[in-house]
Amino acid sequence: MSEEIGKLILQLEGLIINTKEIYRGFIGPAYDITEELEKHENAFEAVAPLFRLIEKYPEFDFGAPGPIAHFIEKFYRRGYEELLIDSLQRKPNIYSIFLLHRVTNGEEGPKREEYIELLRSIAKNTKLTEDVVEAAQESLKYFE
Repeated sequence: MSEEIGKLILQLEGLIINTKEIYRGFIGPAYDITEELEKHENAFEAVAPLFRLIEKYPEFDFGAPGPIAHFIEKFYRRGYEELLIDSLQRKPNIYSIFLLHRVTNGEEGPKREEYIELLRSIAKNTKLTEDVVEAAQESLKYFE
């Protein structure tokens, strides 16, 4: 990851840490930062660190979908899905389940089944918090 992308990711983390009110403290400035990320020819390098950020702050409200989702979804069918799956396998949370739901909506056939199976495994995982399990279950209800 380039130094400049790393600095922008750190700025996003600073917003997360210091935000008291999501829409005034996070959303606007985060859109500014993700717009800066988009300008980089190697912007995809920011996707994996963004997932790590989402994993690190599972209780944070990143928006629905919010600036981070808008940025990473630009890489839909260009590697984003694999990084999302990796993140969900490491540390699923409500936001990443929300992102998986969005990806699943756009798929058919084997990929869709793969995503639904991942939701099933999260929904059955007794080691996860109740809210994460419930989010996966709610998403499953929609698809089944």
